[in-house]
Amino acid sequence: MCRDDPGKSVMMVNHIFANTYFGGAPVVGRRLGPPSNPYLPTVYVCGGAMQPGLYFLARTHGEPMALAETVRRKLHELESLRSVYDISALTNLISDSYAENRLRTVLLTFFALTAVALAGVGLYGTLSYMVNVRKREVGLRLALGALRGQSVRQFLIRGLRDG
Repeated sequence: MCRDDPGKSVMMVNHIFANTYFGGAPVVGRRLGPPSNPYLPTVYVCGGAMQPGLYFLARTHGEPMALAETVRRKLHELESLRSVYDISALTNLISDSYAENRLRTVLLTFFALTAVALAGVGLYGTLSYMVNVRKREVGLRLALGALRGQSVRQFLIRGLRDG
């Protein structure tokens, strides 16, 4: 309920409210009495038709920004003291609202890929060092008939366990 001018109170209700409280009778010009239970916690909020941070949505066919100047002129016609700014497509507003989460996701992905790359470089370095230190042992094993795959597997397992 809001006061448009000092002596007049107005409110808007939907058809479910009208059917529930007025039995489906016309509600224009009707008055609401006090609540049936005066001890119920109740909050009354005055929400005027044109609040400073109000957003309007307009459905269009085709390019939404082609209608921007028409919307601006019509709102100026209805309320000349109101400024109309930041007209944009709803898809842009939704995309902008997810921009911070998108940035976090990109950064976390970048850091995760960097961590995996560093782990791979570290594992390669550890294995390379172990093979280099035991070069003679590897040569001897191969000379005695060990399979190449067995030697690689042995060093890989040892590198993962020790590294």
